[in-house]
Amino acid sequence: MHLVNGDCSGKGKDLFTDAHLLWRRSKPLKVSTSTWLWNTARGINGDEVQGRFHPKSHGSGKTFPRVRALKIVVAVEKCLKELCEECSFALEKEQTSKGFHKEKLP
Repeated sequence: MHLVNGDCSGKGKDLFTDAHLLWRRSKPLKVSTSTWLWNTARGINGDEVQGRFHPKSHGSGKTFPRVRALKIVVAVEKCLKELCEECSFALEKEQTSKGFHKEKLP
């Protein structure tokens, strides 16, 4: 497929003498243009999923294991305790890696 600008008509003449080649597709497309446009408009992308950075906030992705867990006080306390321990561990790790010292509040 060629896209040209100018006159390409005439027998016995080189087709591209007076015309300027604007674009030439050398290989056939794997997917038709209409299919590609349809998928792109709907946010469908066939590219491979790539990893992302770890979140800076701790516990942002925490969920309770079941819906019934919110009805039992002991289960809520257990989940909150695990979250607090995770945050405490992450803060201590960050403090030691950056050289911060713990200070007691008055």
